[in-house]
Formats: sequence, C-alpha cells, structure tokens
Amino acid sequence: ILRQTFTDFEILLVDDGSPDRSGEICDGLSLVNTRIRTIHQENGGVTSARAKGVTHACGEWICFVDSDDTLPSDALERLSEGIHPKTDIVIGFWDERKIVKQQWMDIEEYRKACITGKKIYPGPCARLFRRSIFNKNTFDIPRVIVKGEDMLMNIRLSFTTVKDVRIVPYKVYN
Repeated sequence: ILRQTFTDFEILLVDDGSPDRSGEICDGLSLVNTRIRTIHQENGGVTSARAKGVTHACGEWICFVDSDDTLPSDALERLSEGIHPKTDIVIGFWDERKIVKQQWMDIEEYRKACITGKKIYPGPCARLFRRSIFNKNTFDIPRVIVKGEDMLMNIRLSFTTVKDVRIVPYKVYN
C-alpha cells in the first residue's frame, strides 16, 4: 500500500486483538510513517475491524484492504480517477479477465449485481466508498456470519445512496 503512485491517503491499521506480534508491528509502522495510524481493539472480527476503521477515518473516501492482500502500485490513482460528484461508489476489479468497459452503472443495476454476484465481485474490495454513506446499520451484521459478511455490508452501502456507480476499467486489487 505504501508504494502507491497516489500519495494523499491515510492508512488505518486495525489490530483486532491479534494474539501474535501484529499489533507491535503495526505500532512500529505508525512510528516511522505519519500516514499510518494503528487502532487496537479486542477481537471482534472483520466487520468490527472495518467499522472501527471507518469511525476513525479522516478522509472523504474509504478503501478496504484485507491483511493478506495487496494493491497494485497504481490502484489508488486508478480508483481516484473515478471520483465524481455524481457518485458515492467507485469500483475497479481484482481479476483482469472480468474487467468491463462501461464507465457508469445505474444504482439499481449495481444493487442487483451486489446481490447476485454477477458482473462484479460482491465484496467491498477494489472499491472506493464515500465515507458519508456509512451509517450505524452498515456494520450491524451478526458476528456468527463469517462468510459473506462483506457482501452484506456492500449491499447495505448500495442502499444508502441513490447515486449511480462509477466504474474504472483496471485491476486495482490483488
């Protein structure tokens, strides 16, 4: 993430009660790079960690990156090309074979795609979300749901906006 060509961003590392040295590693990174902040919490699961990150975010746009994933070096630059006043969600791709060339998707089509998983990946990765569309219900997902919880979050976000979705035709997630 630190190798991005787009450099105007903050990184929030959420240590979700990790029993290994992850928290210490995050703290060390926060000390050497002012764009990184570490947040420690008791283990609450991925949904809780995402909620904590959004709560502490300062920027207008949110991008989720799971701890075992990476971003191509131009990912944030490519996604930022899709930022537009007429959208709250910008989507890119994680699989080059699934890239579509259309630039916009109306919100109804996007909602259906989130629910069915057709056309686009149903999870929150490879996207930018305007921070203002998050609300108290976004992360109100029972912790017992451990598979598909990210799809539920993404569906909820799609119903908190009436704006169409901007598509950037690039691979922006590994």
